[in-house]
Amino acid sequence: MSRDPQNLLSWPDPSASSGEVFRVGDDVVYRDGGRRLRVVAVATPDKAYRAAFVEAVSVVARGIGEAVDIVLDFSGSAPPGPGQAVGLCRDLSASGHVDRIVILRHPDMPGWLLSAVSKILQTAGLPVETEEAR
Repeated sequence: MSRDPQNLLSWPDPSASSGEVFRVGDDVVYRDGGRRLRVVAVATPDKAYRAAFVEAVSVVARGIGEAVDIVLDFSGSAPPGPGQAVGLCRDLSASGHVDRIVILRHPDMPGWLLSAVSKILQTAGLPVETEEAR
């Protein structure tokens, strides 16, 4: 059974310059100032999720007039399965609304996992960087 992407998406404050902007399923997306969208990721992005997420990112990017950076924050969970993550990143890249993806490195995240996720996401064609979590 396929889910309706619009039923996954909610907009607490689409024009927020900081704080919560939108939710897709269980994931919450915050604007960390400027053009950074930080995703507190817990869900596995299936096809409906990907459609809702790409649409929401596109709405925010058009609203601020420039492409955004997606910051992946896996502080509460492990990264999703590689196939779904690559699919989402490819969709984001194709949208033209994302410049790069940043993965937050938390102290409890194994280095091998961070490296593997980075390499998998780079196959989607977007620059992937890591950054220490604050």
